[in-house]
Amino acid sequence: MAVELHLVPVKFSWEPDAEPTKTNIQDVLINGSWNEFKPIKLQQNGNEWSAELSLPPGRYKYSFTVDGQARHVTNLPFTVDPATGAIYNIINVSMTSLGSQGMRNFEIYSRRKYLFNDTN
Repeated sequence: MAVELHLVPVKFSWEPDAEPTKTNIQDVLINGSWNEFKPIKLQQNGNEWSAELSLPPGRYKYSFTVDGQARHVTNLPFTVDPATGAIYNIINVSMTSLGSQGMRNFEIYSRRKYLFNDTN
């Protein structure tokens, strides 16, 4: 019997106010444990850089690369890798994120807020 894999849409965002000394950001990537930290380019829309990923339930580590510099969101859960000193944010994606008529979106806004928005 095949196992059905449910994916949860997760929107990751980086906004310039997360980088107060730098207002002319050229490139933002997200690196996460969901794909062995292979960088994914975020798309710019006005002042926000974002990407929506479909992830299976689980606990993931991730960080941003802003113009070549490693960054994490200080007001969201994070951990420090004891071997390397690298800092990663943590996100727990669960099946409770799935709505009865569709999926719900997690939106992470750097340094501003963490919202849980129903799309039902």
